Amino acid sequence: QPGDRYTTALWKGIRVGILICYDIELPESARALGQLGVELILVTNGNMDPYGPVHRTAIIARAQENQAFAVMVNRVGDGDEGLVFAGGSVAIDPFGRMLFEAGRAECRQVVELDLDLLRTARHEYDYLSDRRLLLTGEQIEHGDGRRELLIP
Repeated sequence: QPGDRYTTALWKGIRVGILICYDIELPESARALGQLGVELILVTNGNMDPYGPVHRTAIIARAQENQAFAVMVNRVGDGDEGLVFAGGSVAIDPFGRMLFEAGRAECRQVVELDLDLLRTARHEYDYLSDRRLLLTGEQIEHGDGRRELLIP
């Protein structure tokens, strides 16, 4: 079921938003998080062959457009009904540059995020301030640091 809001939360001082799989293909999903001040977009993914390159391209664009770090984790191996999951988990910086890209096998990777890149990216190209359209919906600021954009 589609949700009725986008939400970010503070985690260790970083504003984090989560998207699920297909959400990354829609620029408005990541933009809603950007509008909420996201600094790290996390994407849980179950993308399968032959569509792996679609999500790879999309995550790079969403990171750059919203000047945020983006981490996408994808399944690997065989799934139900003959599906083969594409792997290709990635970490992207706010300029859209690849910090890490996994292959098609299970792996674990530690990636250190240079948070100064957020300020640098937003200073050099302030896409979020230069945008001409805001997504509609009620924006709510919670006392615990969460921010939500309710979808009309």
